[in-house]
Amino acid sequence: MCPSFLRRKIVSEIRIVSRGLQFQAKYRRTDHDRTDYTHPENHIYHKIYPWKNLDDFIQYLSSNVLYNDGKIIAVHKPFGVGTYFPNAIIKRITQIDPERFGDVRYCLKDALPGLASALGVPELRVGYTTDRTVSGIALLGVNQRFQKKISRKVHVAKLFRAAPMQWLCLTSGIPNLKAPTVTEKVGIQKIVLDPRTSGKDFEIVYNPTKNFLKKDNVKSVRAQISILEENRSLKSAFVSINCSKTEYNFLTCYLASKQCFVLGDLRFSNRVGQVFGVPISMPPRSFGVPREPLPKSMAKRLSVDSNRSIPLLLHQKKLCLYNYPVWKKTVVIENPKLPNYFDWTLKQLF
Repeated sequence: MCPSFLRRKIVSEIRIVSRGLQFQAKYRRTDHDRTDYTHPENHIYHKIYPWKNLDDFIQYLSSNVLYNDGKIIAVHKPFGVGTYFPNAIIKRITQIDPERFGDVRYCLKDALPGLASALGVPELRVGYTTDRTVSGIALLGVNQRFQKKISRKVHVAKLFRAAPMQWLCLTSGIPNLKAPTVTEKVGIQKIVLDPRTSGKDFEIVYNPTKNFLKKDNVKSVRAQISILEENRSLKSAFVSINCSKTEYNFLTCYLASKQCFVLGDLRFSNRVGQVFGVPISMPPRSFGVPREPLPKSMAKRLSVDSNRSIPLLLHQKKLCLYNYPVWKKTVVIENPKLPNYFDWTLKQLF
């Protein structure tokens, strides 16, 4: 016969698996939950990438230069474009679906030699850029020395009291704020959901103590959030966030803690639920919730079938470099033009 401790362990494992299956069954989508709207082939979300070959991609980047002093060059980095690896060979969780959004084909590394030639510099190296799934700013150094300067200055900027980065996003749900603009210091903590699989997630901690912020798995972030526009009938908002750090998926996690989620966000959208029609933020859990978070009214307005059919509507508008080495002063790099798909969505919702 099995020892008692082994029987207890087997029973415990069976209960864990059983709870997980019950949880998934409870939230499984049915045909009744599905929206009747499909993703049209001529939808603007299908036309995100205008380039057809590498030369077109280089031309796109060279025509979207945001700053150039001959040593450091800033360009607009489109949604879906990675730094060193093309979309086709990366892991699935951050892969851009070519059937929904078009074929990205290239990464920044592919374009650097041709872009350097087009801009008349000997070479270009990536010193800073946003995540693959985010529309934002890429800072390029003309050699290894300025590549390191960029990394150092971006790191120093994160230590200043003023938040050096500004982001714009469109949300499903309206952020729960005590005032139109809220400035606060929060912590974002990496937590282990399942010790057996080392599954990790992130959680926002409000009013953190100094001792709490000293933990290795916690980062301190200064944030300022403002609602620029809101549509109460569709329960959507156009939001601006200034922050000092973006590690640990801070932006999307932070908004989920405010009872809303960024449109197109596949990771934290299931952290927002409702109780009797009132939105709530749900804690991280080891079993995902296979349900559709996008309201049917918003799906109809945007002519999509699900949140998966929307590109992540998060755009980096500004980046500040403090005590910049060339002019010994603060340089503000602006990226004011919204991507076409972002601008279209903004007009549909407001």
